[in-house]
Amino acid sequence: MNVTKNGEHCEVLVDDYFPTKNSECCFTTAHGNELWVLLLEKAWAKLHGDYCKIIGGLCHEAFRDMTGAPAWLYTTQTATDLLWYSIQNADR
Repeated sequence: MNVTKNGEHCEVLVDDYFPTKNSECCFTTAHGNELWVLLLEKAWAKLHGDYCKIIGGLCHEAFRDMTGAPAWLYTTQTATDLLWYSIQNADR
């Protein structure tokens, strides 16, 4: 998987072995047969060294970290007007 870390492109090799406990994934879980969530989390963990270093990370941090693109976190409870304005602005 090609990702960007600190503005530099790098390649992260991931396999399909995920940490489990009692046949359940220890960290992120996917809906149904979706594997992309687990693979993305594994790539982010490998980029940082291990899963322990990404505990408590937020999705927007992972996407920003792995793509180099700006990312923001909006909570719909408090920023509905700002979120809607941002969506409309991006659509234009």
